[in-house]
Amino acid sequence: MKLRYTRLTMGDILNWTKEFMDYLEHQKHASKYTQRNYRVDIEQFIDFLGGYKKAMLEAPEAISTDDVRAFVVKRLQGYKPATVARRLAAIRTLFNYARKKNWVEANPAMDVATPKVGKQLPRFLTVDEVQALLAAPEGDDFLTLRDRSILELLYSSGLRVGELVGLNVDDIDMKEGWVRVQGKGNKERTVPVGRPAIDAIDRWIKARKMKEMIEKGKARPL
Repeated sequence: MKLRYTRLTMGDILNWTKEFMDYLEHQKHASKYTQRNYRVDIEQFIDFLGGYKKAMLEAPEAISTDDVRAFVVKRLQGYKPATVARRLAAIRTLFNYARKKNWVEANPAMDVATPKVGKQLPRFLTVDEVQALLAAPEGDDFLTLRDRSILELLYSSGLRVGELVGLNVDDIDMKEGWVRVQGKGNKERTVPVGRPAIDAIDRWIKARKMKEMIEKGKARPL
């Protein structure tokens, strides 16, 4: 399959990759985690092309299905099939976007077989393991209180780590016991939170306020 870019220098390819990343953020509302993965996957593909087919980046030649397949084969030598499958999916999505923008005539990644990924049953923590994890942060210093509140909130709410990282204090209703979450696709939902998690968050918030006052010289360390 012969496909031609309308722009061929490495700088041009990086520029329309940047436009694709802006599309993911502002139109698809992809999470920061998803954006980071796409960026890493696409940059690896571009770096591969730079070494594998340098002439293609300097002259008006095509990117073919064979080029994408060569990238997949090379990555299978050092990465798990699931990781390579994700990278191939990112390349397909990028070229689909490029087709819509008329940068390429077709998607060279569509005919490349996805590496087979074995299905694995998820491993769950036992009750004893959960209790040991929640009890791991020992002490009452600021960082310990922060870690305890994170673990308690994850356990109580079932949030994804990326969702938890994106939370603000204003997203948590301490009185009613719920948290407002911005999930995948920029969809918002309300999740109930148990009292142990609320109490842990409350202690951390108070410790954070005290830390800020000490740093501003408005309070003394205990």
